[in-house]
Amino acid sequence: MSFCLRKGMIVLIAAFILTGIPCYPADSFSKEEQEEAALSYVRNMSPEDAASQLFLVNIEGSTVFNAVESYADIYPELESEKEKLSARVLVPGGCLFFSYNIGESAVQVMHYIESIKKVYDDSGLPFPIIAVDQEGGVVNRLRSVTSPLPSSQKTASVLSPSEAERLYFFQAEQMKALGFTMNLSPVAEPLVEENRDFLLTRSFGSPAKTVAYCIAQINAFETSGICTVVKHFPGNTNTDPHTGLPKITVPESEFYRVYLKPFEFILTVSPGAVLMSHARVAFSEVNEPAALSSYWINEKLKNEYLYDGLVISDDIFMAALSRNGFPPETAAVKAVEAGTDIIMLSEKRFASALRVLLDKAASDESFRNRLEKSEQRVILSKIHYGILECYRNEDGKVCVRNKKDEMPERKRLDVFLESYESGMNFYRKNF
Repeated sequence: MSFCLRKGMIVLIAAFILTGIPCYPADSFSKEEQEEAALSYVRNMSPEDAASQLFLVNIEGSTVFNAVESYADIYPELESEKEKLSARVLVPGGCLFFSYNIGESAVQVMHYIESIKKVYDDSGLPFPIIAVDQEGGVVNRLRSVTSPLPSSQKTASVLSPSEAERLYFFQAEQMKALGFTMNLSPVAEPLVEENRDFLLTRSFGSPAKTVAYCIAQINAFETSGICTVVKHFPGNTNTDPHTGLPKITVPESEFYRVYLKPFEFILTVSPGAVLMSHARVAFSEVNEPAALSSYWINEKLKNEYLYDGLVISDDIFMAALSRNGFPPETAAVKAVEAGTDIIMLSEKRFASALRVLLDKAASDESFRNRLEKSEQRVILSKIHYGILECYRNEDGKVCVRNKKDEMPERKRLDVFLESYESGMNFYRKNF
C-alpha cells in the first residue's frame, strides 16, 4: 500500500472520529454504576438464564414466537422432574433472523418481534438482541420489506462514502422501526485473490475502500441505535467455512498490510461487536480457528487493537469446526475460554451446548468467572442499545429492567414508512 493511500486512509479515519458517533442511548448513570447493576442483574438470574445470554440462535416462525426448548432439554436425565422443568422456557440472549423469519410486510415483522419480547417479558427474562444479516446484495434478509440495499461492491462503485452513509442511515432507521437491534455487517475484508470466490460482491473492494465504506456504515447504524458487527476477523479465504476450514497462506507482511490494517483502522470508531472467522493463519504458531483462539481475540483484538466491544463467534455449527475436531459443545467451551462473549448458532436449539458451559462452570472457578464476565458484557451492551435500561429503585440502588417501547405501533409504522420512502427516493436517484 503506497504512502499516499495510507495517508488518505488516516485522514478519512480522523474525519469520522472528529465528527463522532453519539452514544446510544444517553443516560444519567455512570459507567461504574451500570457495570455494578449489570453484574448484580446476572447474579440474580438462574445460572441457566444467565449463561443463555451468551447465545445468538436462529428461531422458528415468522408470525408468532414460541420457545422450542425448556429446562427439560438442559437436563434430560431428570425424568422425574420433567414436567416442572418443561414449565420453564429456555430462550437465547439473542434471536438471529434468517429470510424465512421475515414476514410479508413491515407490520407482520413488527408483530412477530413483539411476540418474541412478550414471551421473554412474561418469563421474567431480559429482552433479546434481535439480529439479522443485512449487508446488501445477495445477503439481504429484509429485501421483501425494506427499501433496496445494493451489495457492498455496488455501493462502493456508485456512491461516495458520505452518500453511502445516507443509504445506510435510511436502512438503519427502517430496521430500528421494525424492532431490530443488531446488524451482522459490515464485511471488513478487502477483496483479494485469496478470498474473491468466497466474498465476491460482499466486499467493498480495496483496503482503502473497505475502510471508508465500513466506517460509513458503522456511523449510520450506530447513530440509529443498531449494533454493528464487523466481520470476519482476521479474514477468510476462498474456502467456504460452511463446508471446510479456511487457512490463510499469504506472506506475513501481506497479511498484516492487506488483511489486518483495515480492521485496525475500522475498529477505531468503536463498532458494537466484532465477529470472528473460523480461519487459521499459516505463519502463526496458533493452529486453532480464530474464533476459538485466545491469541486472535485477546492478544490481537483486545490488547493490541484496544477493542472493548462484544466478540462474537461465527456459527459453531459450521463444517469448518464440526469436521475438524471441534463439535459444537467443544467449540462453545473453547470460544468462551478464548474471550468470546456471544456464541452464534444457526441451529434452533442450544440446550446441549449450554449444558456443557454450565457443567464446566460448576467444576472450574476460573471458567465460571470468565462466563460471568461475558454475561455482564452482554447485559451492558443491551443497556447501551436501549434493549434494557437502568433505573433507581426506592432505595436509590441502580437496577436493570426491560426497556418498554414507548412509541405506539402506529407511530413506529409511520417512522418506517417515512424512512422507506426516503430510501426508495435515494435509490432511484443514485442507482
